[in-house]
Amino acid sequence: MTCKYEYVWNAMLQIIKNVLLASSTLALFSACSKEPLDFRNSELSNGAVYVQGANKPFTGHVTNIPMSQIPLANGQNKMLGELIGKYVKESGDGEMGEVIFASIIGSLLNGKDNSAVLCNIDVKDGIPDGKFKCFYTNEIDYMSGNFSNGKFDNQLILYRPFDHKNHEVMSVDLKDGKLAGNLMIKSYLTGDSIYEETREENLVTGKYYAPNKVLVIEFEKDGNNLVKQKSYEPVSGKLIGEMSFKPQSNQMDHGIFATYRRTVSAGEKYITPESPWAVTQVVKYENGILVSDLMFNNDFSMDKLVFSSAKPSLNAGQSVQAKAISVNGDNDPNQVLEGNCHMGSCNYTKVLTKEIVSSSEFEVQMQATILNGNKDFEGEYPTSIPSDIEWYSTSENVQVTCSYANPKIGSNDLVDLDFTMVPDVQISAANLYFALCHNSYDGYPSGAEVFQYPS
Repeated sequence: MTCKYEYVWNAMLQIIKNVLLASSTLALFSACSKEPLDFRNSELSNGAVYVQGANKPFTGHVTNIPMSQIPLANGQNKMLGELIGKYVKESGDGEMGEVIFASIIGSLLNGKDNSAVLCNIDVKDGIPDGKFKCFYTNEIDYMSGNFSNGKFDNQLILYRPFDHKNHEVMSVDLKDGKLAGNLMIKSYLTGDSIYEETREENLVTGKYYAPNKVLVIEFEKDGNNLVKQKSYEPVSGKLIGEMSFKPQSNQMDHGIFATYRRTVSAGEKYITPESPWAVTQVVKYENGILVSDLMFNNDFSMDKLVFSSAKPSLNAGQSVQAKAISVNGDNDPNQVLEGNCHMGSCNYTKVLTKEIVSSSEFEVQMQATILNGNKDFEGEYPTSIPSDIEWYSTSENVQVTCSYANPKIGSNDLVDLDFTMVPDVQISAANLYFALCHNSYDGYPSGAEVFQYPS
């Protein structure tokens, strides 16, 4: 009898175990199979995603959230904008610049939901955490990566979403929302690398490549400050020279440095990864002093590198003349500078302060503090500056290199300016250059003509 009851009891225990196992499996399956939350059925509160009307933040998969609405940790939107801006700068990809402005910058400036880019993201307690993927016009890959507690983490990949092709054009390694490791920008035409960067704490090393895969520039930075840079001839790959920089200043100290220009190919609207590189200027410094400045009109060759040891001069026979530059006085902080207009909003700038950091006969380096603002418009854009501009609450620091041969401006990485062809995304920067360097508020076309910049 005992054995019989034991048998029955053991059988009942096994049935109970099976039921419990099935129940727990079902419960686990139910917990893991929570339906995705479409963003139109959600709401954002205190930087977290909620189901509409819910008291607790949502955990699960959120679909169709506009990129500009993703509740990221402080500083992450700015970092993303700088990364994509770096892609546009290094590749010259004007089409991507327009998409970026409409999808991210435009939304941040005017509060409108210009949602050409939508994303599917994982959230934990309402905060982005896990994998994400973003799409252009809801069908073509634009960006993919991973979040950790509201910050970008691991690898971020950017795609060029035109012509229904998923061209991977940039990959970035990140850790806890910061750059860490490798950054690579590829040609969307060939897939070849055009820019590479490796970051180990503050040490940054990088390379630029011409369309023919020839190494053109090789640099080393301490944070955002150049330590040394090698310049190569963009066709043969021969070394032109190496320049060392003064510590923590981006000021040239000793050696040889080349400046390049990339030109728009016939029939193209923008510079492309296949646009050719040309040497336009080579300078030589000794102990922080410019001793020779050679200019080239797209006719550079290694045998023309004949430096003067007395003072800055031109190699005989060059067609472009070096010009001394002087910087006008202080700017009126109440004077308003027009920027570019896009997607129903126009940008404006005031120059609050500026200070000369270093100067020579041919180049003046300055740092300035500016205040940006914007104004929304319906219909045609204004022909004059409005009186009710919405000014930002915080100012911005910028650096500018005033030079006829090598004009540059930027907040972190300086952007080379070519006033013969300024893309839409650089109009505000080009206008600001002439306000800072020449106290001219009439825009870059007038400034380039009045102050006789190369055309």
